[in-house]
Amino acid sequence: MPTSSRWAIFGNKGYPSFLAALFFNGLSVQIQTVSVGWQLYDLTRDPMDLAWVGLSQFMPALLLV
Repeated sequence: MPTSSRWAIFGNKGYPSFLAALFFNGLSVQIQTVSVGWQLYDLTRDPMDLAWVGLSQFMPALLLV
């Protein structure tokens, strides 16, 4: 495999937009996760409720593996 083809993706003009979309998608998922936990804790003041929400977010990924 030639060396120049390894870096060819960086020459694509849509690649920076793709990277920005990946970054902002990850950022928005993190913001949403924190805000759901924060609101739930603010309403209930029960750490166990946070544990159940965390488990419900993690369990589908675990089951699909």
